[in-house]
Order: sequence, then C-alpha cells, then structure tokens
Amino acid sequence: MPINYASAVVITEGTKLLVGKLATNSRVPAQYTLTTTTLANSGAVALSVTASGGNLQANDDLYIAAGSSLTFGAVSVIVRDDAIVDQTTPTTLNLLAPTSANIASGATTSTRALLPLLGLTEASPSAETTTVDVTNFLSGFGQESVVTGINRNFQCSGNRIQGDRAMDKIVAPLILDDSQARNEIYFELLLPSGEKFEGAGKVMNLNFSAALRDIVKYTFQLQGQGLSYVYTPAVSYLSAKNA
Repeated sequence: MPINYASAVVITEGTKLLVGKLATNSRVPAQYTLTTTTLANSGAVALSVTASGGNLQANDDLYIAAGSSLTFGAVSVIVRDDAIVDQTTPTTLNLLAPTSANIASGATTSTRALLPLLGLTEASPSAETTTVDVTNFLSGFGQESVVTGINRNFQCSGNRIQGDRAMDKIVAPLILDDSQARNEIYFELLLPSGEKFEGAGKVMNLNFSAALRDIVKYTFQLQGQGLSYVYTPAVSYLSAKNA
C-alpha cells in the first residue's frame, strides 16, 4: 500500500490583492449595504440594486468592481462588470453566472467594496522578526534572543493597466500626494486556496519602470500595521496534542 501523504500544491493563479480607503484615525473599513429593488428569479443574469451605509454622503455613489463576490441570503453571485451604484436610482449589476435561486426584492448584502489591483504579478508575504540579544553568563556558547516585534511586509509588483482605479485612486496617492502621505489603506490578499492576509497597511517605495520598447511596470511594498493585521489559514485542522 502506498503512503498517503498530502500532495496538493498551492497555486498562485487567481490570487487577488484588494484595497480600499480608510477614514482618518480608523483601521476598520467602511461597510456598505446593497439592497435589491426587484425580484430576481432563479437564473437571472443581472440584479437591480441601490447602495447605502458606510461613509456615503448625500449624492455619493458606491463603486463596485468587477469580480466582487456578494451574498444575498443563501445566494452568492459574482459581479461581471464594474458598476457605480446610486443611493436612490436603481443600478443594474451584471452577473458572471446566472443566480442559483430566487433573490427577493429588498434582499440585502454587506460589502466593503474593496477594489482589485490590476496587472498584479507578485504579492509575496514576508515576516521579519526584530530581536534583542539577551545572551548572558549562563548561556554558555549559545546565543539567546527575544523577539520584540515582527515586520509583516508584502512585496508587490505588476504591469501598469490603464484605468486601474485601485492604483490611481488608492495606492499611488499615498506616495504621490503630500496630503495623503501618512494615510493608511485596508487590504485583503486572497489566495485561491482560501488563505487570506488582511488589515490596515502602509504603502512604501512605489516605483514605476518605463524602459524603451517595454511596458510600464510598478513595484511597491505594503506593510501590515500592528494588531489590525489578521492571517486566516486555508484549512481548519482537527485538534491534536502534537500538532
């Protein structure tokens, strides 16, 4: 009999980095509500919705990016096209696939309305420990240290995409606009396996390359901030003493 070791590798295809603005002195992203305005029968390929909540003021609209996942009751849908949702006038959301069941008029869903960073080719997490040497006379020849902090960083790079709202409106202004240089953003790094890294982040060292006969590319570092940082593993394991 063969030994049954787990062997499914984690692939990077489908990885997403979602970002959103944060209010001053807040590390909690705004939550918005989408409400359906008409009945959507099973098999519908579009929903009619209005927006409310969060930090929306009078006459503000809510941007919902293509690829956003929304759940109305027990029915989950994925938005096919970008849409700007009005607070009073119903807006149509085109769906990637037909609905699996009816969605009633007045059904609601909560969303952070985060935007995907387009053209992304790398989003590599790293965790660098800060240590202090506590070696003493009783340590012998061995070094001893204590961990006093962890720098949780993400090395991001990609190809510049014209019309990338996440880069133009959220990431780049934190470096290019002096009035926003101290601001933070909220981020979610989602792997296809279900692994997730999220929290408030600082954008650092944004660079664009524009070489002759090449495409424009970008690189930057995203640093997770303090206790706002949350890591969610892809698998929930049964409890066992040794692991």
